[in-house]
Amino acid sequence: MLVSFYPDPVTTTGQTLDLPEVLTGIETGRWRAEVEAARAVVDNKAAYAAAKRKLPCFTTSGTFSTRKAEQLLAHSGLLCLDIDAKDVNAAVDLVAARQAIEGDSYTYAVAASTGGVGFFVLVPIPTNDHKGSFRALAAYFLTEYGVAVDRACQDVSRLRFVSYDPTLYLNERAATFEETLPEPARPASVPPVGAGQWRPSARGEGYGQQALDRACDKVLRAADGEKRTVLNKMALLCGGYIAAGFLNEAEAEQALQAAISRREVDDLPHAFKTIRIAIADGKLRPVLPPLLQQHVHERLRSGAGVDAVATALAASQGLPVGTIEAAVKVAAAEVEEAVPVLAFWEMVPGSAKRDPPMKLVLRLNLLRQFLARHGFRKLPVGQKVRVVRQVEQVVHEVTRAQLKDFVLGYVEDLPFAFDGTYRDRVEEQVQAQHRMLFDEGTSEFLPTLGGEFLRDTAQHAYLFYRNGVVVATKDGPELQPYGELPGLVWAEQLRARDFTPLSQEEIETGEFFRFLWNLADKKPERLRALLLFIGYYLHGYKDPSNPKVGVLLDEGMGPDGQANGGTGKSLLFEALRQLVPVVAIDGRGFDPRNSKELQEVTDATRVVFFDDWAPSLSFDRLFVYATGTLTVDRHYVGKQSYPYATSPKFGITTNGVLTGQGGSHDRRRYEVEVSPYYGPHRQPRDEFGHNFFSEAWSAHEWSRFDALMVHACCLYLGTGGRLAAPTSVGLEQRRLVAATSAGFVAFMDAQPRGQKLYRNTLISEFRVAEGYTEASMTPHKFGGWLNTYKKLSTDFQQGQDGDAGSRGQRWIMLAQPVVNEVTMAL
Repeated sequence: MLVSFYPDPVTTTGQTLDLPEVLTGIETGRWRAEVEAARAVVDNKAAYAAAKRKLPCFTTSGTFSTRKAEQLLAHSGLLCLDIDAKDVNAAVDLVAARQAIEGDSYTYAVAASTGGVGFFVLVPIPTNDHKGSFRALAAYFLTEYGVAVDRACQDVSRLRFVSYDPTLYLNERAATFEETLPEPARPASVPPVGAGQWRPSARGEGYGQQALDRACDKVLRAADGEKRTVLNKMALLCGGYIAAGFLNEAEAEQALQAAISRREVDDLPHAFKTIRIAIADGKLRPVLPPLLQQHVHERLRSGAGVDAVATALAASQGLPVGTIEAAVKVAAAEVEEAVPVLAFWEMVPGSAKRDPPMKLVLRLNLLRQFLARHGFRKLPVGQKVRVVRQVEQVVHEVTRAQLKDFVLGYVEDLPFAFDGTYRDRVEEQVQAQHRMLFDEGTSEFLPTLGGEFLRDTAQHAYLFYRNGVVVATKDGPELQPYGELPGLVWAEQLRARDFTPLSQEEIETGEFFRFLWNLADKKPERLRALLLFIGYYLHGYKDPSNPKVGVLLDEGMGPDGQANGGTGKSLLFEALRQLVPVVAIDGRGFDPRNSKELQEVTDATRVVFFDDWAPSLSFDRLFVYATGTLTVDRHYVGKQSYPYATSPKFGITTNGVLTGQGGSHDRRRYEVEVSPYYGPHRQPRDEFGHNFFSEAWSAHEWSRFDALMVHACCLYLGTGGRLAAPTSVGLEQRRLVAATSAGFVAFMDAQPRGQKLYRNTLISEFRVAEGYTEASMTPHKFGGWLNTYKKLSTDFQQGQDGDAGSRGQRWIMLAQPVVNEVTMAL
């Protein structure tokens, strides 16, 4: 990185130096005395200019034969940007802006300017389009940091005076800013468009149309849970524009109806009613477009009367005076009120020496205090922090985008004028400085979230509904108000519906109960097993002495030991999702070696289930998740560990059988088989006429479902948290086939009972029957299969014939089958 260095700005032929050498001189104070002498007279324009003429200088963007752009010898690959405390930057906190810019991956170096007020930034760029790079960087810095750069920097031969800055920032690994922008074309002359011409056009001109477009966009982007609030606010705003004459009421209503119709809402007719009522309310308070409203405020403050302002404005916009006058009167009332706000900004004197105008300055410390007052907190996660918002006892996780939306939403709700400034000016400053205002530093200085999160106990489970907290115990559910909660709750745990206790008879008329009854093959003991399965997962408490992984599998079996699937197993976990936060993972594509597989797990997650767990994956891989500390590795966040007590429970559905045997497997599995009532031949939708958990469910159907699920939780708590293995229908047979082969099982089942079966004879006959060779079916392998058959199929004796001293032949004897007493009686 070579540059041309000059003893003063008058000299046009310089010496070639390495740029890092010059930067080191700025940092270590090589020219400190001369620079500080210039800074001492910075307020005296003539004296400061004279002092600068004595300073050395250099061309940051390359070396030159003489100091002219056309005499460039070699570009340094750097562009220098000057950021001064004037013009647009007068309202910017340059200290905070510099800190944010130093964190940018494109920043090579940052140092104070010669005068000590502003600073300069060096950015690596391609060497083929200096001016194009400047245009792109100027736009980038204005958008990202809200700062304007000196346009003279587009001159590749521009001089940079030496400075002194012991805090000079240097990043030798800075990325190259590749973007360039072409020189803008001169705009064609077009006739002005009247502000009252709101109707749609190819370019969407018109104050009213622009306001309606923004309103519809906000409705389309509104978060779930906020759609009705946003719709009401936007309809109110449109009502104000209608009253002022900038919008047509019928078309505004139709546009808002079209926007909300594209969203999933519970009651669309009610949403349409909200639009009509809010528009009518908004018409009671006419609203002017921001530019016109600012003009009106300034005219009124200068002493002009309401009538004069309204007449002039109506004439300029081509609207009736009576319509405009109502909006001007509203503005006059706002001027009279002069509401003080000063939320996270200050009004400070400008730079003019005589009657300086007050300027708006956003303050980071005030922003942090403002956010803290509104419940925003930091939650440490490893080496990083997350931003959350506590509203009473409910904690919401907040993204950076949501934090921006909250601040902008707060500003949008303010009066048009306050604190000697305007709402639009605050919005512009927030948007221009968003990167500085909402970087990680903002969250790190928020107060830490206090209090403990509410967790289920061995005897209690907490389920959160709109009308209160359901406390489930072995004695049944009890609905309690949120004010009595002894801890914090994650917002993801709250359900946006009411809970209604119902009788057992009423519960059994519900669709989901009938669905479970079908899965249980209409057998009470199998229904109980399914309900205990549900109750186990609704109860968030984890007994360290009895960890379980629930397994849902099919009763039926194909010739390969695999079931067809599609029997409704996954719907049980989908049912759990309606009450507690659940993370679903595709078991077929699960790779336990990938540390990011569980990154969707959060602090609020209560259940993780693997849908369609691949039989080729060993059940041993779930042991670490189910019985120990769970480590979650998230993109851009890092690792977070959850101790066993606060980690989620794990469950799986599978069409096969789980590999692995032994006591540890038996203790940790709770396997429940579902009947083949549903499958490719019949789906729940075919029977009930719609999907579960959809808009087709009435409020009463939801009540029956919720009452059933809570009943399942209470039923589980009544067992003392102990799950007894349900009666197996065909599981052991499937496991036997999976561990050996269907042909082997059929071969052994055909052998006579109660007599000696010699192994040598058995293996020979089996090889012939199934087409095995001696190499493919060794005595060792066959013996292992026999032991598996013994364990999973039937008891048998084994021994060895022969005289003492001889090896003899090994044999087994299969036990006689147990005959059902009822059958014998018949």
